Amino acid sequence: MPQLIESAAQMTSTRDRDVMEVTVAKGLLEVIQPERIRLFKLISAPDAVYVHRRLVAHADGGMELEHAPRASEGLKRLDAHPYVIESAVHDGALVKVPNPDGAPVFRYACAMSSGRPVGWVELDTRAPLSPEQVRMVQALLRVYANHLSILDYSEHDSLTGLMNRKTFDDTFLKVLAAFQRSPQSAGVPSGARVGDGADAVHWLAVVDIDHFKRINDRFGHLYGDEVLVLIARLMRDAFRLPDRLYRFGGEEFAILLDRTPDGHALQVFERFRARVEAERFPQVGQVTVSMGCTRIGVTDSPPSAFDRADEALYWAKQNGRNRVGCYEMLRGRGLLSERTVHGAVELF
Repeated sequence: MPQLIESAAQMTSTRDRDVMEVTVAKGLLEVIQPERIRLFKLISAPDAVYVHRRLVAHADGGMELEHAPRASEGLKRLDAHPYVIESAVHDGALVKVPNPDGAPVFRYACAMSSGRPVGWVELDTRAPLSPEQVRMVQALLRVYANHLSILDYSEHDSLTGLMNRKTFDDTFLKVLAAFQRSPQSAGVPSGARVGDGADAVHWLAVVDIDHFKRINDRFGHLYGDEVLVLIARLMRDAFRLPDRLYRFGGEEFAILLDRTPDGHALQVFERFRARVEAERFPQVGQVTVSMGCTRIGVTDSPPSAFDRADEALYWAKQNGRNRVGCYEMLRGRGLLSERTVHGAVELF
């Protein structure tokens, strides 16, 4: 029991989800001493709920941690694991499940749930678990799920469900660290011209709803909030699972686009802009957005990348709205050779 308490204390002392999952695995290895642990997370997409295998831990202490999936095509759907759906109904019940591998071990699955299933853990053991071991597994995973729930609440915008501004720096730095570890990223400077350097890089886009103040003034804040919710829904439909979506506050959103070729990235942003323009919002009618985007370079920081995207956004606002401004292209054309002065133009 002291080991269990120590694992729970270590896990709840961090906001880093990678560290949390490693701590959970270490705690289970110490308390249960299984042959193998596999931790799965659930990822909700517009078409289905997918299963992402996040971590595999072995009896010798070796661990494999898998980061964000590249795309839904590489993931399994949740309905491919019917026994997990059944166990999730019991809100964290540890159940013995079939072992399709044919290995001479006992396999258990325990759903992680705090109001809604967020994933599950599979344990392969050489002997059946005792009632005390079952209780310890359930307790540790319940603490883990509850801590995840608290983090989700603090890191997501309550209206739209997108990530909020205070999570941006942390996730940006994680993206940048993964980018820097990739050999394809070598030599791609911050703000490099589109078409230079790597074929596929990460991108940052800042999105602003045009004339949002007029929407609130004319139709009321209730309809304004509905516009924000629908814009967030359109974002989820338009972008991939690895792409990170934020609401920064008010009518401003941001997108961290996963590794994407230059030309395709601009097409993706333009397609989203056009999709918003084509949507008919209840009572309000047509709504448009302006966007500014920039490539993320290996020497970037969250403020430097955001400033470039914001500069391109203001250019789009000043030049007709309902358009996408790419910082690198605008610089190449001499339209942002000096920092733009926003002047008296109505930007919001």
